[in-house]
Amino acid sequence: MNKNQEPDEKIVYSWLCAIKRTPHLLGRVIGYDKLLPLHSEWIKECWDTKGSHGLMAFRGSFKTSSVVVTGIIRYLLFFPSTRIIIVRKTHEEACMVVRAVSKAFDRPELQSLFTFAHGIAPCKIRDTSERLLFNFKQTAAIEPSVMAKGIDQAITGAHADVIIADDIIGLQDKISRAEREKVKESIRELAGNIVDPGALTIWLGTKWAAGDGWDVIETFTKVSKYPESKYNTFIPKEEIEEKRKRLSPFLFAINYELELIADEGLLFHDPKYGPFDKEAWRTGRVVAHIDAAYGGGDTCALTIMPEGHAIGWVFAGNVRDWYDFIVRKYQEYHCSEIIMESNADKGFLAKDLQAQGLRCRTYAEHMNKQIKISTYLYQSWHDILWDEQTDPEYMNQILDWKPDARGYDDAPDSAASLLREVFGKSTVLDNEFREQMAARRRRDD
Repeated sequence: MNKNQEPDEKIVYSWLCAIKRTPHLLGRVIGYDKLLPLHSEWIKECWDTKGSHGLMAFRGSFKTSSVVVTGIIRYLLFFPSTRIIIVRKTHEEACMVVRAVSKAFDRPELQSLFTFAHGIAPCKIRDTSERLLFNFKQTAAIEPSVMAKGIDQAITGAHADVIIADDIIGLQDKISRAEREKVKESIRELAGNIVDPGALTIWLGTKWAAGDGWDVIETFTKVSKYPESKYNTFIPKEEIEEKRKRLSPFLFAINYELELIADEGLLFHDPKYGPFDKEAWRTGRVVAHIDAAYGGGDTCALTIMPEGHAIGWVFAGNVRDWYDFIVRKYQEYHCSEIIMESNADKGFLAKDLQAQGLRCRTYAEHMNKQIKISTYLYQSWHDILWDEQTDPEYMNQILDWKPDARGYDDAPDSAASLLREVFGKSTVLDNEFREQMAARRRRDD
């Protein structure tokens, strides 16, 4: 359609018919030009059936762009008085979808489609970050056309004709038993008290842990699965292989094959979390540890501990790009020193951080990493209370670690090193290691 001309009614009508049959075309109209016929199947599967439906699809498959944003607009095109609630992990994430829908309605192509379908040009009566109300809504119900809610909010009292729960189960559910239970209770609330009789409910996302919220969803709805190996025709294979190299086997299986790998051999489960006032950390000795990376696909890990407590972060790339972050966290948590191994860079990192005003201490690493993690971190695991602000990716590296694992182990290595250097106690394994090192030195002499 030419923006400078009145659209031909036959053309508009043909577009409406095409959108009914192949809704991914509507996605292309509003700017999602990578949507394919597969996405039409997802949209129709979720929106053109009654009751409840679940869909899992691999990461990067544009399921939010297609099923959620495009699906909402298409449904309003044919059912203009529908009340829709979009629920995501957080309120802000849900608001992002509302903003995307709002922005789409600024397109002249969409204006023409809705004008032809409803007899009036679509106008936003209310347009906030969390609520959209359109003039084509024909009922007196007070609820807006589209409303955003976070799973972290109280949803009781809201009512809708359609509820879309998109990625309300995530990495946090894997690393926190409390989060899993909280989300499961929210799912029961959505399904039991918020959804009106006969309403459509759509559940999108990925299963992250045995016993997570998908176990509840699958008790009352059918869930379709679309793994990458069977349905990917748009992400290049070399990109997928690069993801396979960079992600742990557990994360790759979840995100791309929609499978849970059995956790036999995993040492670390159910970390204990608690909130901490950083001012309270002044009362004890607080020490930081940095496990540095210098480029490529490696990650750095920063761990900060007073005895019995801990917080940590991981970040990709060269440690030199993260000096400001390290200094800020060192000061924010009132650290007395930061320690690091000197094997890789001959102590240059310590000199750089000392120039930034940090008190640094280095050590030469001789201990086998697997023994170190299996000893120091394992023996202290159930005694550590982790700050709730700990980076989920940091914690995930610990929970995914196995003694024979390959891949990212910077977080467990950093935590174990800090425990050994500052807070560790001697163990049988540690004594055996020390005896082996002493015997080696004797042989060398």
